[in-house]
Amino acid sequence: MQEKVLLRSVRDIRHLSKGGAVVRPGGKWRLGRSALRTLITAVTAGFLAACIECSGALACPVAAMMRTIIFAEEDLASGIDAPAIIEVTITDLTKTAAVARVEKVFKGQIDGAAINITWANTACHLGVAIGVRGIVIGTLQRDPRGSLELKAMAETFVDRERR
Repeated sequence: MQEKVLLRSVRDIRHLSKGGAVVRPGGKWRLGRSALRTLITAVTAGFLAACIECSGALACPVAAMMRTIIFAEEDLASGIDAPAIIEVTITDLTKTAAVARVEKVFKGQIDGAAINITWANTACHLGVAIGVRGIVIGTLQRDPRGSLELKAMAETFVDRERR
């Protein structure tokens, strides 16, 4: 518990001028300049750390390395090929995959209306969200439970523009 200190002597005033915190009569805190500066710095540093941790803004070192697994129909016309090409709508996300509703099959054998999509998740991966619709390309495989899943291929945005 913090002890209340009253400004009764020159020593208390010196303590305050060196940046200490003093409680005045009535229970109001008074901070010296350096204590106030330290408090503001600590709050600012905490806020910045929280913002950086929550956002992926500093995760990928170079913007040109950003990757995505979602393609558009015009990408198919530019020569993209894979063993499986399907149009999906993302319906759910798990820790390791996305669950998607199959809208249209361009290539490959899909035996259901839904499919799990997995990909190599890196710091430079843009990610997906529920409700996103697009074309996903990759290879079909069975997971350990026997369900069909698509191991998606990712592409950088720079590679996409070069095509």
